[in-house]
Amino acid sequence: MTKRRKWLILLLPLGIAVLCLLLKLYLEHIAVLHIPCMLWFLTGLYCPGCGGTRSIRALLQGDLLLSLRCNPAVPLLILLGLLWYAEQLLAVFGRPKKIIPRSRRFWVPLLGMLLAFYLLRNGISMLAPPR
Repeated sequence: MTKRRKWLILLLPLGIAVLCLLLKLYLEHIAVLHIPCMLWFLTGLYCPGCGGTRSIRALLQGDLLLSLRCNPAVPLLILLGLLWYAEQLLAVFGRPKKIIPRSRRFWVPLLGMLLAFYLLRNGISMLAPPR
């Protein structure tokens, strides 16, 4: 691993913290108008991205349950990003270890559950993102 890559990995949390602060400011002060999903607007069906902005806003306010209800992919992607960062950090300190599963036995059921959720949320109102 090059010295430059090591520094980039070590400084990544600072960049993410600044990005989260800017995102929080943007969502609270600038993005007052909510842009509707065109699929939902035209058909009344929720797409996999519906609720994503609300999920991020709930996470920035510390409400994990609301974030999961709005769109479970957002906290899942953030968790995967944190696990990836932990892998990279371990590699920087000379202890490379795989934390994120690489097998299909993990990814296929996980993606299947997400797909089932996104299909069911259109038929079961309790699974729909809050408006």
